[in-house]
Amino acid sequence: MVKKFLIIDTSGRDSFVALHHPSGTLDSEILPPLKQSQRLLPATQKLLQHEEIDFIAIGIGPGSFTGTRVGVMTAKTLSFARKIPLLPFCSLLCHIPEREGPFTIMTDAKSQGVYTLKGTKTRNALFFEEPFLQKKDLEEPLPPLNLPFLASYLLKQEKLFSHDEIQVSYLRSP
Repeated sequence: MVKKFLIIDTSGRDSFVALHHPSGTLDSEILPPLKQSQRLLPATQKLLQHEEIDFIAIGIGPGSFTGTRVGVMTAKTLSFARKIPLLPFCSLLCHIPEREGPFTIMTDAKSQGVYTLKGTKTRNALFFEEPFLQKKDLEEPLPPLNLPFLASYLLKQEKLFSHDEIQVSYLRSP
């Protein structure tokens, strides 16, 4: 059964909240950079209105320390209040490319370097390493958001979590 769920990611400049419908369609609200804490709740309220959802998918980083905490705590609070589970995901998965093959996604980690996710996308599967922090300059711009892919990836995940099991992902350089 395809489910209705909310997706929240506030870890970077392209933060968003999206509602996935059982039909496979997505309604989304892009949150302005540096204003996630002001815009997240109104955007969530606009999308949910009186909708019942099965779970909340939450981006747990890597990314902005404060931005990620805003999203995670909002998701945990909604999960607790609505008595629904959470599904954590690596925030860099929002940028999986459309094409199949190997990929490397890098996003600015400010003065620390770049957060990096490497993997391979095939027609039926996604394989990726744990994200890591590396000391280097950002070579390419971050790929655009790919919310349809993210939603289909999340639907394939089997394990859901309670609000008290979710932790923010803070990466350290190797």
